[in-house]
Parts: sequence; C-alpha cells; structure tokens
Amino acid sequence: MTSPESGPTSPQAQADSVDWNVSNRLISDVTTSANAVVTTTTDHNYSTGMYVLINVPAVYGMTLNNVTTKIVVLSSATFSTQINTTTQAAFSPPGLASFTSAQVSPITGLFKNSTPGSPTGNPLGS
Repeated sequence: MTSPESGPTSPQAQADSVDWNVSNRLISDVTTSANAVVTTTTDHNYSTGMYVLINVPAVYGMTLNNVTTKIVVLSSATFSTQINTTTQAAFSPPGLASFTSAQVSPITGLFKNSTPGSPTGNPLGS
C-alpha cells in the first residue's frame, strides 16, 4: 500500500507503482536571471510542471546546492526555473574536470495508484 505522502524517494513507493524513470542530466549552462534557464548536455525528457533538484558546485562560479524548483520546458535541452540567480556569478564550467558535475535530477513523477487529492509523487505536496 502506498500512502498519498509517498514519493519516488519514499521507502513505501513500490517499483511497480511508479510509471517514470529517473533522468539525471548534466548541466552545461545556467543563465543569470530572475527565472534562471538551465541547459542540459542531452535531451532531458522533462515535462512542464515537474519539480527538479539542481546542484551546481561553487567551482562553476554560480552555486546552487540542492535547490528544488518547478520548471517550464522551453526545448528538449532547456527549461526555465523559479530560481533567481541575478546575484550569482555567471555559470562557468571549470577548466579541469570537476569532482562533482553540475547536474539536475527530477524529483516528481506520476503514480499509477495515486488517489484524488494526493500529491501524485510531488514531495512538496503541490
């Protein structure tokens, strides 16, 4: 049985009740703007309205540590966020390979057994 609070990271979520696959993607750019636009190195296969977790280590100039945001898909490799990066330094990939790459991970999905009014996999409940 999966409770409405269950999400993809919940121990209660059963593999057969989830209809999505985790799609972590590397980030090649993040704009400095009121609603930052993220560019991934490959097609992200995300959907508008999803929530994602963004990690950009300080070695990239801009720092986003485990920032959760709702997205609007702009293209197969870009999406806008609700993150204001106007006070951040410009995103600049390091010259040498970074120990931790800038990356984005989806944290929402639709559950086959979701009930009306449940967060349908959104750990933020919206």
